[in-house]
Amino acid sequence: MGNNNDELNGIISKLQKQGKMIFAPKAPDVLIRAFEVRNGVTLPTKYKEWLLFSDGGECFLPAGVQLYGVAHKPVIDVNDNYRPNDNYIMIGALASGDPILCEKTGERISIYNHEAGRIESDEIFADFFDFLKKLGDEVLGIKGRDIPMKNFGYVLATKMLVDNKRKVRFMYREDGKNGDSGWRFFCGDEDQAYTDNPDNIAIYDVDTIIAIDKSIIPYLNSAPGAVYEREDESAIFVASKEFGFEEEVD
Repeated sequence: MGNNNDELNGIISKLQKQGKMIFAPKAPDVLIRAFEVRNGVTLPTKYKEWLLFSDGGECFLPAGVQLYGVAHKPVIDVNDNYRPNDNYIMIGALASGDPILCEKTGERISIYNHEAGRIESDEIFADFFDFLKKLGDEVLGIKGRDIPMKNFGYVLATKMLVDNKRKVRFMYREDGKNGDSGWRFFCGDEDQAYTDNPDNIAIYDVDTIIAIDKSIIPYLNSAPGAVYEREDESAIFVASKEFGFEEEVD
């Protein structure tokens, strides 16, 4: 069983540029075959090619996606009860807990909306490589659907971002209190003079920011002290270590 190196290497290169990934040691072909024989299944071809590179792994940390392997924990459980029925194998999960599934008799990959009890038509992928290529969009669009917004608290954002409906390129979370979630959002084009002027900052409901840029959703449960940035509006957020929080003065 050979790897489609050009296609897979291109996907891996893109993933590494999009966010933080932790790849697992590869699974030798003999272990993949042994897993299939032992469990009486045939894993999708494209997923087996992935296992030859990384036996599972984690993608887009800290709001990550976990993939399962055949030799390294967590190992695929072909009888996992979290799947919708026996026609599927759970090969991973989103941070929300929703399973990533492969079909027992085909190449297709899907995401099971466990709370709704269904697989959405736009969450079915032709094969595992197709899933990987669209993984960034799926993380941003799906993983945060279980985050409760009703009592989330207000956020602060620049009027440049909200009035012009700009995507978020920089955001951080302070310790919130008295209804303040602690989140601060910027479009990235504000200079110091702009942000120093309190007239340019306003209080908003978090849903206002989500309506403009749903890509923030997976990060909203991050603890105070979290800082994320991205190079442009289409890039994946990465954790920033350069931002320093100002100490509060009592």
